[in-house]
Amino acid sequence: MTLEGLKGSIAQFDAYKAQSPFLIIGGFFLLYVVVTVPSLPGATILTLAAGTLFGLTQGLLIASFASSIGATLAFLTSRYLLRDTIKSLGPINSLMWPRIKAGTQRLTAYLEILKIQGRLPRDSMDDFH
Repeated sequence: MTLEGLKGSIAQFDAYKAQSPFLIIGGFFLLYVVVTVPSLPGATILTLAAGTLFGLTQGLLIASFASSIGATLAFLTSRYLLRDTIKSLGPINSLMWPRIKAGTQRLTAYLEILKIQGRLPRDSMDDFH
């Protein structure tokens, strides 16, 4: 992993992209969707890679549509294909509610501090109450 090696790899990628742009863009798009559907970590790196490999505008479009389609497929998978599995896990344990409530209170307090410091607009807390 040297700078020269990386530059050579990017030049080779650009040559492949010039030969068959639809195949390269489609492959990257499909890879992004496949990573997004099971909510695997790496979407941030893929977003940065899209901007690096395809440029700002094209990378933004590829990452935006791929992440939206992947998230939609993840929702549909959990809603319809994994519905019974998720229901079998049961409702949230009664021991979890105090933790959830405490986390919500800490988040609200943190946002109030940001509002007092002027880092958040005054009316930004209306959605949290």
